[in-house]
Amino acid sequence: MKRIDDKLQEIEKYHKRNGFLFILSVILIFVCMGLVFIYEKEIRAKDVTISVQSDTISEQKIKLSKTYQELETAYSDLKNSLNPDKYWASIQDQNSVESYLNYITNDLEIAKPYKQDAIKTLDKDPMELEGFEGWVYAGKMNEDIFEDGRMTVLMRNDSTVNLKDVLPKKFDIIKHNKKNPPALFTYKKSKLTSRNPAIQVWRAGSKAFVDSVYQDGIEIRIKVKYY
Repeated sequence: MKRIDDKLQEIEKYHKRNGFLFILSVILIFVCMGLVFIYEKEIRAKDVTISVQSDTISEQKIKLSKTYQELETAYSDLKNSLNPDKYWASIQDQNSVESYLNYITNDLEIAKPYKQDAIKTLDKDPMELEGFEGWVYAGKMNEDIFEDGRMTVLMRNDSTVNLKDVLPKKFDIIKHNKKNPPALFTYKKSKLTSRNPAIQVWRAGSKAFVDSVYQDGIEIRIKVKYY
């Protein structure tokens, strides 16, 4: 009888132990399911964020594309509105050294059939344009070699050349390339004395039209029309 009781107790203990393991297994399963649920929720949230960002980027691309198209249309309209005759009329209305120099040298996609007229206007003496004129030191000659050049020839004989430190010639369009000083004093006469200063200095980087070239000994002086 005692053995039967012992066997029953062992069976009861076995069931209790298995029941505890079963409960523990169930708890672990629910914990894992919870973790999986949280992980999936985070993934879905990230997917939503990525989707929103993707939509935002797409919208920005569309806006940039529209802006580019609008700018392209505006440029096309401007180019079409500035036909050669209207463009030339606007230059004449401005009636300045700067406007005529820009007309000759600009790279707009507009035909410029009045270039020679612009050069003739700049070459008029006395000057009838808004702007300034004066004499400046351009460099010196060492036998047949031009030295100490201070100018860059931007255009010569109706061609863009960009020749630095070369001897300027009449009708050249130039700029002075010395940054120190940032402006050149000009003079009313070719003697370049302090007794005959011009009204306005010639700023570095700004363009000028070569009206005359004068050599005094080894020195080269040029008369420029500038702004």
